[in-house]
Amino acid sequence: MMPISENQRRDLSRDGFLLLPNLMGDELLNRLRLSVMNQYDLEGEKAGSEFKQEPGCRRLANLVNKGPVFQEIVAH
Repeated sequence: MMPISENQRRDLSRDGFLLLPNLMGDELLNRLRLSVMNQYDLEGEKAGSEFKQEPGCRRLANLVNKGPVFQEIVAH
């Protein structure tokens, strides 16, 4: 894995997040998107209920326990 640059480090410190373009390939990204949408369908109204609920926000929680693609992302 390539270390982040000083500019990226500054942006992370200032903004609290860092964009990492092209971090994963299209195949993994597509599987992840499909898995997230399927998880929303499976959980329905209870989606994300393991965590803080906020009106108007779609949320999922504890994804690492909900499928192999989520475990793959953590390892990635």
